[in-house]
Amino acid sequence: MFTLDTNAPEVIAALQRQFEQLDTELPDILGDSVDMGLDLIRDRVRNRGVGAEGQVLQTKSRQRIGAYSAGYAKRRTERGKSTDRVDLTDTGAMLDDLRRLSVGGDTAEGGFGSSTQADKAEYLEAYYGPVVSLSDSEEGTIVAYAEERVDKIIKQD
Repeated sequence: MFTLDTNAPEVIAALQRQFEQLDTELPDILGDSVDMGLDLIRDRVRNRGVGAEGQVLQTKSRQRIGAYSAGYAKRRTERGKSTDRVDLTDTGAMLDDLRRLSVGGDTAEGGFGSSTQADKAEYLEAYYGPVVSLSDSEEGTIVAYAEERVDKIIKQD
């Protein structure tokens, strides 16, 4: 005759605590991930003038000054703006309008708070290609961040 002893009840209790904590913290993890994605997009466009597919943003015009058409470059220069790269910040309103739109259940969404800025982005993307979406590397950065947060919770017990 023999007896098997197990710590299964303690393991199950620890797993339940982890799942409860994950359930509680998932909205924050998703929301923070969306915010990070929006920051990455703004940084890529404002500071590097690059689209979501790695394309350098520049005018298609043959007459250009820097990355802008000659006419638009003149307008930017008069207002003290740079012309060396397209940064989509004529006023800054469009990129400033990027925000966390919703977090619920197992999803979170980021985008434009106003249809005016969304329409502007759609027009610009028709011209430049994808801009206001995540690049593959940005998506990887966000996934790694979310996984790290989840792993931290799982490894607590």
